Amino acid sequence: VELITHYRHESLAQYNTTLDVRLLYPVSHLQQDQLVKEDNIDAVGKKLQEYHNQYQEKSKEYDKLYEEHTKTSQDIQMKRTAIEAFNETIKIFEEQCHTQERYSKDYGERFCCEDNDKERERIMMNYEKLKSRLGEIHNSKDRLEQDLQMQAMDNRETDKKMNSLKPDLIQLRRIRDQYLVWLNHKGVRQKRINDWLGVQTENPDEGSSVSEEEENLPHYDEKSWFVGNLKRTEAEELLTGKPSGAFLVRESSRKGCYACSVV
Repeated sequence: VELITHYRHESLAQYNTTLDVRLLYPVSHLQQDQLVKEDNIDAVGKKLQEYHNQYQEKSKEYDKLYEEHTKTSQDIQMKRTAIEAFNETIKIFEEQCHTQERYSKDYGERFCCEDNDKERERIMMNYEKLKSRLGEIHNSKDRLEQDLQMQAMDNRETDKKMNSLKPDLIQLRRIRDQYLVWLNHKGVRQKRINDWLGVQTENPDEGSSVSEEEENLPHYDEKSWFVGNLKRTEAEELLTGKPSGAFLVRESSRKGCYACSVV
């Protein structure tokens, strides 16, 4: 992708003087599956803008759901950890209650005839405090488990919404990319396409960083220009009638290498 991006701006003339062209128009082997019905550049541009806006809106909706799902998943994990901690605390308090109960019983049997009402009262008060605290911990754990159950249900619903959006996103991107490919093949300048897409055309003096919108264009999608195992004659047929700067990348006859076919 980096090499294709580089020669999108630089000429190939340094390799061959007859190749004074740049890699401007990616050609896909899937072009026969063409969805564009309009034949007017302005009309196609407006449709591109329409589908791109729909794709952007769906993407924002999906991203919002994804962020919500991720945050809720983290909250759920924290609650599960807290419930485990409650279970351990409950075990400790139950053991203390049993110990206090045994001590109270033993004390009563051993000193039942002596005047030790104050000590027995103190033991019973400690026991009741432990039982009360144990009850509070149980209640807190029960509330947390209810919250966890509700959150898990909400998160499953969010996941369903995300899954229902995925087919729409795939279809909208597919249609949008078909319009992009059509405009590229007609030789429409990238700046004009960027205007329809709402992509800021970068000043060369301001660096070479790539915007998120540009990364979604066919040049940055390997599937739009890598055609795999294709013979040279088949590549030439696919490029026939395409404007100067149209290109595709295929597997070379030399094992492990690639070949770039250019008009």
